[in-house]
Amino acid sequence: MGRKMRDIARRLRKDVIAEFNKLDTTIPVEEIYPLAKLLTEKYVTGEYQKIVIVYNHYVSTLIQQPRIKQLLPFIAEEKTDTGNDKALLEPSPQKVLEHLLPRIIESQLYQAILENDASEHSARMIMMKNATEASGDLIDDLTLTFNRLRQSKITTELSEITAGKIALEK
Repeated sequence: MGRKMRDIARRLRKDVIAEFNKLDTTIPVEEIYPLAKLLTEKYVTGEYQKIVIVYNHYVSTLIQQPRIKQLLPFIAEEKTDTGNDKALLEPSPQKVLEHLLPRIIESQLYQAILENDASEHSARMIMMKNATEASGDLIDDLTLTFNRLRQSKITTELSEITAGKIALEK
């Protein structure tokens, strides 16, 4: 998703199956649905064995960490033993999975995109702050240099005037 990833995939000579545009603004969740549907269908049909996303995880304004997250198949987390071995599920587990799988993929994709956006905006904010500080330092240096040159020129003119006056008095 996005121009940068398309360019990277082409540079690495990877096959691009589909391209999804991403604006610089925060995208609505509805724009995730086609991508989630494509990934879910390719996984369910067996065309893809594993689905992984790569994004920047937003930790703080100064820290963004690249992340690789496996969406499918789900990685089993530790189960807590409730002591209840039997559970009644209605509808069937297959129906629940068919309904929830797209929603889970959509929410994880959307979370990754939002975190990536937050990381990008944070990095831009830090760059703009650094550029502002650097330009302020440059202005201060140039002002100091200008004032020194102006003072030097004034001193030279005063020396010439004084020397001319002394020469006329002799």
